[in-house]
Amino acid sequence: MFLGLLLQVSLLAYGGASVSGKKVISELLPDDGNADYGTGFNSINLCRTNTQPVVYEKLSSRTDNSLKSNFISQSFQMKHYRSRDELKTEFDNAEITATESVMGTSKSKFTKILSDNSLSVLDSFILVDIDVVTNVEHVQGRMSLAPAAHSLLMAGNYTDFISQYGTHFLRKKVFGGKLLFLVKIKSFSQQEKAKVDDAMEKLIGAIGNDADFKRRMETAKKLGRLEMSLFSVGGPSYQGDLEFDKVIDFALDFIGKIPGYEEVIENEYLGIWSLQNIPRDFVSAIFRYQHATDGIIDIFSGLREVEKSISDIGYLRFSEMSWLSDAGWNELKAVDRDSKSQRSSLQRRLQSEDIANLQSVKSQYDGIDDTLEEEVQEIVLKEKRYTLKSEMILKLSRTNRYMSSPSNAYAKVSPYYPLTMYLEKAGGDGYSHPLRFVALNNEVVHLRSPDYPGQLLCMAKNSYYVFWYKETGVYLPYCSWTLQHAEDPRKQFLEFGDEFVLTNLYWDSWLLGVGDDLNWVETRRSTDPDLQKYTWKMEKPDYGPTRH
Repeated sequence: MFLGLLLQVSLLAYGGASVSGKKVISELLPDDGNADYGTGFNSINLCRTNTQPVVYEKLSSRTDNSLKSNFISQSFQMKHYRSRDELKTEFDNAEITATESVMGTSKSKFTKILSDNSLSVLDSFILVDIDVVTNVEHVQGRMSLAPAAHSLLMAGNYTDFISQYGTHFLRKKVFGGKLLFLVKIKSFSQQEKAKVDDAMEKLIGAIGNDADFKRRMETAKKLGRLEMSLFSVGGPSYQGDLEFDKVIDFALDFIGKIPGYEEVIENEYLGIWSLQNIPRDFVSAIFRYQHATDGIIDIFSGLREVEKSISDIGYLRFSEMSWLSDAGWNELKAVDRDSKSQRSSLQRRLQSEDIANLQSVKSQYDGIDDTLEEEVQEIVLKEKRYTLKSEMILKLSRTNRYMSSPSNAYAKVSPYYPLTMYLEKAGGDGYSHPLRFVALNNEVVHLRSPDYPGQLLCMAKNSYYVFWYKETGVYLPYCSWTLQHAEDPRKQFLEFGDEFVLTNLYWDSWLLGVGDDLNWVETRRSTDPDLQKYTWKMEKPDYGPTRH
């Protein structure tokens, strides 16, 4: 049986909903389908009470408790999702929220499928989702508080009542089965992800044509790393290794084989205040305490967002965020550990504190998620922003070719051995300030390499070629360059990963580029339509091609 709770109250950061005033709470795939009707649920501490605040007259079954062979409803959906957030939108009404799930303790396969940190920014998905309802059972007739619960409530001991009996009671169970089959392909970069998404879209369209489907599946698998997860409840168990076509066949058979295997797939709890003769100030107390719970869940969700951001950065370290150093990554991992520690502490406090103290718990942790998110942004900005004389390598944009060691002073590009370089402000040392793009303040720079001290990268007179010249024997404007961002001319600071063009200061209609053979560094006219031949990308030296 499923070990986590799925409530239809969406408390994660995506939805922004709350428990405050929620009259009906649905617990999807409950870990205890045998819970007795009338037992309580505490929406403030987010846990069951295992006591029975409500008594009732009788039960009513949709099938009158006979053999559950007739489906009340069934659905089969197979869909491609291009992002984690797009996938999560499907579960807006069933977010992982309660104590064993959103508060981080559930270890179930189903929770893992939907939890933030198992789904990355580089993942593309196909989800097969099957829902079958075979029977609905609910309490019927007169409902009232049990004598002991009634006495406690009438005595005005509201906090004791909520702690002992909860805020809601179990009034309905839904029987049937559910299957989730998640196919995930992890791309190597965001640029490659677009190819994966296109392949998965075509894969969905090929279902029903076995030969075409298998061919497209092999194409998709070659573009990234394939992972598959299967979860089912209330039906037969899948046997053997996970293979896409076999699982699809199993899923189609699954629907018809649920009768006889069905389990409780949903528990529905009704607010105790819906009963007659409940004091109005008791209802006000519940809503007040629930407001504190909402605040705690918001903080908890914010901490999960911090961890999700760091997790995504980890996946991008060797592609779009290759400028991140090991030291910077270690700083981010320390923030991640801090966030997890804060979440764990907050979880324990929510479950163990008297409900009257939850507002003070919220106040104690208020803003911690924002503080940690600011730390993440500061680390990223520090790592990404380029400062004058910092070492870097120049990569010809959208290729695997780097500015490399010269041959007889002729500058070259090559897929191997990128040349370590740095920018120096022309006419000043520029040590203390980040480099600004020329579009904003007319900055002029020299390009140097620690491997060739005393030399500058220069455009030669009466030649398209670019050479490394000794600075003492050359006219410096030939060796001076201005920078312009290739996509956003308004951008203020140069950062690793940026794409830009370099214009010669003396011959201002000529740009630093490469020849048509992609081997030699040459200058090209600014009117040249082949942008790829003169657009450069800055990377950190220790993240060159040998690290990919």
